[in-house]
Amino acid sequence: MMRWNDGHDSAGRLGILVVGGLLLLVLLAGLAVLIWLLTRAGRPAAIGTTTPAGAIGAPGATGVSTPPAAGGPTPEEILDERLARGEIDLDTYRATREELGRRHAPPPAG
Repeated sequence: MMRWNDGHDSAGRLGILVVGGLLLLVLLAGLAVLIWLLTRAGRPAAIGTTTPAGAIGAPGATGVSTPPAAGGPTPEEILDERLARGEIDLDTYRATREELGRRHAPPPAG
């Protein structure tokens, strides 16, 4: 009497499908992590901003402000962009804008 699949056990094929599926998931997860790392590493720090002292990956990691590059955005423009992106709230924006105004104001004549 002939049996379906010529009498061979199909459990081997099922095992191959399960292992193959798991390998595909691991490969896709690794690819996602690689893409995330590459896009994260490609974002330069904003010029003219400060970084916390000792921050990992911070240039110089000193917590001091870096001057804007020649022809680069001004601190005010960067602040405007951060507000537009929702990185800071309106109160922080106003306080920082006021501080920037004091820094760039000419010294009082005396």
